[in-house]
Amino acid sequence: MTAVQTDADPDRDRRRSDLSPPPASVAQRRLLHHPVEVQAYEISSGLTGVGLWCCRTSDLDPAVLAEPERLGLFGDDDLRRCRRYHFDRDRHLFIAAHLLLRCVLSRYEPIEPADWRFAANPYGRPEIADPAISRRLRFNLSHAAGLALVGVAREGEVGVDVECADRHADAAGIARHAFSDSERRFLQSLPAEESRLAFLRSWTLKEAYAKARGIGLSLPFRDMEFQYGPDARIAMRLGEGIADRADRWRFEQFSLFDRHIGAVALGTPVPAG
Repeated sequence: MTAVQTDADPDRDRRRSDLSPPPASVAQRRLLHHPVEVQAYEISSGLTGVGLWCCRTSDLDPAVLAEPERLGLFGDDDLRRCRRYHFDRDRHLFIAAHLLLRCVLSRYEPIEPADWRFAANPYGRPEIADPAISRRLRFNLSHAAGLALVGVAREGEVGVDVECADRHADAAGIARHAFSDSERRFLQSLPAEESRLAFLRSWTLKEAYAKARGIGLSLPFRDMEFQYGPDARIAMRLGEGIADRADRWRFEQFSLFDRHIGAVALGTPVPAG
């Protein structure tokens, strides 16, 4: 007898539950009051040693999005980059992300939001320009579809990634170049909607790890695999193409506002010698 799968199929519902990251617990915080109020959300994390913050463009005062220079927080460089964006949604997201970053960093160091200076490493990752501060405070920034996410760590390496949960990327094309054979087989074994969700989960984890390493897409993405289950524990396996120890990394994944999937990678420092 052939089994008929209905809309109430418990196996499908269980698979989706296993594949869906848990919703993040967030608390709204006021980050800035003068000259206009800036609100963001602090994300409760199960990872000790990392601070996670997010901000939606819809939460910001339209006056800030229209005239970011009125805040007095952005330098000429940032304002020039901001004006290059053709679409309002992209310009607004740039403003939200960099405003969030400056305000969040000022909660960790006694530096005014306007006084932070940044430099890019050889692979293009932004870092704090002052080496003395950069050694004790690491950050990473990601944004997608109206939401910015910042991760901050006092020790070790941190990387974050956020993607829109309804993003319809060329999953098959990306997987051919960035996923291992076993990962591709797993995606192909799932119904279309579950496969898309599983792809986004794996992709955000890969991105978060690569960004934490500070070398981005130069890493062979096919040599990293992730396994996750209903207990929310995430394990990473590294192939020979990546010179690192998987056991020094911890990961967390969550959904935000029913629209985004976020991931954070936190690495303990490599022991000397």
